[in-house]
Amino acid sequence: MGDIAGNDIGVLIRKEQNLVDPATRPKGLRYTDIADKLVLDHGRIGQKAGKGWYDYDAKVGKGRVPMPSAAVADFIAAHRAGLGIKAQDFSELELQQRNLFPLVNEGFKILKEGIAAHPSHIDIIYIYGYGFPVWRGGPMFWADKEVGLKEVLKVCEANYAKYPGSEYWKPSDLLKECVEKDVSVYDYFDKGMGEKS
Repeated sequence: MGDIAGNDIGVLIRKEQNLVDPATRPKGLRYTDIADKLVLDHGRIGQKAGKGWYDYDAKVGKGRVPMPSAAVADFIAAHRAGLGIKAQDFSELELQQRNLFPLVNEGFKILKEGIAAHPSHIDIIYIYGYGFPVWRGGPMFWADKEVGLKEVLKVCEANYAKYPGSEYWKPSDLLKECVEKDVSVYDYFDKGMGEKS
């Protein structure tokens, strides 16, 4: 997705948020700068430049087919070595949780802030905008019906304790409220269980 949108866009957003420069980054925030270095040090801004996290060849699929990049693989290996960390093997479940639970948690935060009025709005965006599998119903529906909100909260809490300063793991107040009330996020909104203004 970053390659399609443009990895430079993410860097510009993070610069605006004072995250790219360690001197202006909030203290205690868990932050990885690998995406910033990909753009700033290697010029890999994405599909529009023919190189991002993947390589793109104008002769293959009109330049829209992502192809694994040896240069990026080397860059990631060097970045990891520079941090003194080893590659880790994760189970399919761990990968799913690490990638999708923060997305769901952020969806709860978006709902709590009133940016979206209903969980279905988030699900529709992810289905039609990002290709989330339609048979899963979108990330909010999937978390509600397939995973269970208690499991999402448990994993978010465990990872927030393990990685303090990771805002994406900090459990949403709305997620905690739904679990406390033992209600799905869809029911929460459909039955008007939120605060009345």
